[in-house]
Formats: sequence, C-alpha cells, structure tokens
Amino acid sequence: MLRDGDARSEVAWTGAAGAVRADSWQAIDRALRAVAKRRCALDAEEAQLLAQAICGEIWRRLGKASLHEYLEDVLGYSPRLATERIRIATALDDLPALTEALARGELHYSAVRELTRVAVRATEAQWLAHARGQSLRQIEQAVA
Repeated sequence: MLRDGDARSEVAWTGAAGAVRADSWQAIDRALRAVAKRRCALDAEEAQLLAQAICGEIWRRLGKASLHEYLEDVLGYSPRLATERIRIATALDDLPALTEALARGELHYSAVRELTRVAVRATEAQWLAHARGQSLRQIEQAVA
C-alpha cells in the first residue's frame, strides 16, 4: 500500500487520458471519470452491435453453434454474462433514450442494466428521468 511521502506515490502514469501524477488526487479522479465515460460509450456501442449480430446471426457465418459460443470465444464472456449482455442489447434496441444516456456517460451500464428490466418504450422517458441523479442502489430499489 502506498502512503503519503512514499517515493512510489510520486510516479507519473501515462494512459489514454495523458500523463497523470499519482500525487494529484484531482488528476486521478479526472482520469478515472474519463475512463468511466469511455467505458459507457463502449458498452452502448457493444449493445448496438450485439443487436445487429443477433439479427444477422453472425455466429453461424463464423461456424459457431450459438451466439453464446461466439460471445464466449470472441469476447470472453461466461454463459451467464453472455445471457445478460444479450438481454440488455435486445432491450436497448427498443430504448433509444437509454442507449443514448449510456453512450454519453449519463448513466452507467449497471444502472442501464437495471432499467432494462422494467422500462419499455412507453415508460422509457419516465424511468430515465427518475434515474438521473440517483445512485445504483436507489435505481435497484425503484426497479424492485
């Protein structure tokens, strides 16, 4: 564990967000938030591509027995995670506002995952409005 004054805490880290000094908690916070926002955009893009993969049955063209086999081999997903990602992608295919909120990083994937359990096109706007500014736990309680 690094402590204040430890020489290792002075090291700079360089990633996609640029150089970040490990002794600047503000810089680390900004970098982590930037990573989270990019992850949200990638999750939204993956969901859209999964919906297209389902429609095009791309696993068949690649000699896979099922979409689950494809997701395990290509994306490294467990059967349970693959099932959940497919469920969410299918739901988001009909929920453009939730997809956009995820892509912009307004809602994290975990929140969107919960909302796709209950939201439909007719209630999407209400669920989205309710979820904004709420913690994941609050969203989970509302969905329950």
